[in-house]
Amino acid sequence: MLLGTFVAGAIVVRQAINNTALQARQSVLPVVTASLDFEALAEIDGDFPDLKSVTEDIAMQIGELSYVNYFEFSLFIDPRTRLDVHLPEIDVEHLDTANMDGNLYGEYNFFWMNGISQPEVIHIEEGLFELVEGRVFTEDEMSAPINQAKPTPILIPRVIAQLNNLSVGTVFNLYYEHFVLPEDAIIPDEGFIVDPDELWHHPYNNWVNVSYQFKVIGLLDIDYHIASHTENFHMQLVVFNTVFAPNWKLDEMIRAQYEAHIQWRNIFNIDGGRSLEELLTPTVFWVLEETAYLKAFTALATPFLPDFYKIDAWTHVFAPLYGAMDNMQWIANLILLLGVSATLIILSLLTLLYVRDRRHEMGVYLALGEKKTKIVLQILFEVVPVTLIGMTIAVLIGNIVATEISQGMLHQALLEEGVWITGSTFVGEWQEFSNLEFMGMGREITTDELMALFEIAFDGQVVVIFYLIGILTVMLSTIAPIVYVLKLNVNTNLCLKIE
Repeated sequence: MLLGTFVAGAIVVRQAINNTALQARQSVLPVVTASLDFEALAEIDGDFPDLKSVTEDIAMQIGELSYVNYFEFSLFIDPRTRLDVHLPEIDVEHLDTANMDGNLYGEYNFFWMNGISQPEVIHIEEGLFELVEGRVFTEDEMSAPINQAKPTPILIPRVIAQLNNLSVGTVFNLYYEHFVLPEDAIIPDEGFIVDPDELWHHPYNNWVNVSYQFKVIGLLDIDYHIASHTENFHMQLVVFNTVFAPNWKLDEMIRAQYEAHIQWRNIFNIDGGRSLEELLTPTVFWVLEETAYLKAFTALATPFLPDFYKIDAWTHVFAPLYGAMDNMQWIANLILLLGVSATLIILSLLTLLYVRDRRHEMGVYLALGEKKTKIVLQILFEVVPVTLIGMTIAVLIGNIVATEISQGMLHQALLEEGVWITGSTFVGEWQEFSNLEFMGMGREITTDELMALFEIAFDGQVVVIFYLIGILTVMLSTIAPIVYVLKLNVNTNLCLKIE
């Protein structure tokens, strides 16, 4: 029964690990994007490669894969605002600010503007944000209107509306910084040659905030935990201050700023800077039919991506959980193997002793013409009921023991990891952030949430597997009696002939 308890516990833990992995996969949003593979970049020796972008053609080819439900092109900018921004709540007791410079909140006077290419906003469609008032965009609003003087429709978080007394229908301004040459400026044909340290004090280096009008059409509700570490705080700071507007408006603002920036570069003979094509390259989000398709989708989509790009999903937030479960599974497999092996050996020996004590009885049966099959079945009928009683007790005790030990091991392993997981990882000297992280498509995963995924389920499947293994072990342990009976048959025949 003791060995059965270990075997039952190992089976329970293995089943819990499989169920947990399934729950983890199902809890990941079916939204993926493409991002740079920093691990691959870290292995480069020599000159840094000329990285290409994920073009709209590539995005559409991937979007045609059967696993994709729909996809979204999104431009992103950070317009300035004179409104109050939302500062997330902080877990003061646990947030470590010892290594931080200055104020945690800093100087924030901008929003994160997320471009939308179709009326269906991914964040709302996938249940990340909730539309609590107003409406989403219409098909007509997805195209630039003839009358550009009209305010652009925009969705904003409800917390922003509450902070600034905004409501559906309110019009407000956002600002984008442009270079504006003074009216009386005199520019040499060859431009200015200015020392970089003096450039910012040059009287012609004049940057102003150009205003753009927006009209609130809907308010969004966002649900997040209290920020328990600085990275999570900054992620929430972005998400809670994210607004949504049609892509054409962001395109217009980017182009206007780029043209002003080109003028500034020409006047002050400044080389470099990002091209307009780079600035207007959207981030692509593919929404899969189901999260279960993620692995297959990744295998099909990766060949379409440029070099040093990868499919970015929100799966690596579960890395600490998977790491801890891998160790537990190795231990469970070892216990299962040793338990079954030891049970097989011990039962075989016990059964052999049991049969030896009854060799004369079975010899008489054979001498009277009883079939060997019936003798073997008789032995099984005598052994199996006792074994089943012991297995029933073992599986009940094993479930209790496995639950306590496995949950304790997992919790300790996660605490040692110091788990507060968002989407970033460290690769060499670089910190790699997921594009999903700052788009509101991910959530902080705490130790308690990871533990909640690990659930010991004492269900029918566990019981069936345990009894199948147990009965099979008992069946195999009768091999020794069967061999003994065969030999006994020969010896009995010899004895009868002598008599």
